[in-house]
Amino acid sequence: MKTDSSQNTEPPDTSEAELEPRDALAIKEGAYRQALYQAWFATALEQTKSIFTLASAGVGLALTLIYSEHIKAARSWAPVWLLLATVAFAISAGLCIWILRINGRLVTHLVHDRDPEAENGLVGRVDAMTRILFGAGLLFLVLSAVAQIWL
Repeated sequence: MKTDSSQNTEPPDTSEAELEPRDALAIKEGAYRQALYQAWFATALEQTKSIFTLASAGVGLALTLIYSEHIKAARSWAPVWLLLATVAFAISAGLCIWILRINGRLVTHLVHDRDPEAENGLVGRVDAMTRILFGAGLLFLVLSAVAQIWL
């Protein structure tokens, strides 16, 4: 049985050359936005996970040093600096968890084509606080080492 080629039910193959210029531009722009969001989210996720991991390790290190028998007596400043480092690292780790939740809401807004401006500003401020507290924790660890060695 022969079939007529005009009865073909498959949709015609449309190449990019056959699309109107504005349709091709819209497809390229959509693909660009998708790649941009994906790259941004992957980068933000990796940075937040790295800070969370290091802050958690900092809490463990500071607590280990506080309870170590090699730490000087309480008349030294070392235990105070270690306690401050523990608090700074713990808050930094907590803020990292909050950033992950904010990023989840931000992606949800982007998927539904809603304006994510409020979450975008919030995640930037929380990220800055996380980095500042992480740096403060590192500074407190260095100060505790100095207090342990020279005081």
